[in-house]
Amino acid sequence: MKSPYLILPLKYGVAGGVLSIILFFIVLVVGGNPLISNPLDFIVNSVILLVFIIFSIREFKKIYNSNTLHFWQGINVGFFTAIIIGFTTSFFIYIHLTYINPELLASYRAIISEQLATNKEGFVEQFGEEVYNKSLQDNESVTPLKLALDELIKKKLVIGFFITTIISVVMRQQPLTKKSN
Repeated sequence: MKSPYLILPLKYGVAGGVLSIILFFIVLVVGGNPLISNPLDFIVNSVILLVFIIFSIREFKKIYNSNTLHFWQGINVGFFTAIIIGFTTSFFIYIHLTYINPELLASYRAIISEQLATNKEGFVEQFGEEVYNKSLQDNESVTPLKLALDELIKKKLVIGFFITTIISVVMRQQPLTKKSN
């Protein structure tokens, strides 16, 4: 029998990654740029991670582990699920920006440059001229790999670890042991 520590994260991680990719295309179809982060993007990413992490930990607990769950087991299953979701989504973004739709990267750069120019006074006041110029320069040199890594690390792994920790604590249930007198 194959290990549920591998099977469940692959099963739910790929499913969550595919859902993230579908949402990427939905944003494109409605005329947005899915590379631009916003509060709704954060919420949707968090919900996808939450749902698929819960499903993977719950199945591990109920089917493979006799309705018990140690904290470390929940962390392993949940975080590996988040890693698979992140790698699936990030790999797709890299391939999409590099080979399928490189114009989307140019659109991303233009939107960010416009946002920086529109909010220049407030940005310079808060962070300084040097930081503003560095932000402009960083925006012009952004690559598909950098955007894919940002998706992986900032939107999937960090949020996924936080969610996994909470879910592992909540779902933790140890087997009952008899007390000896």
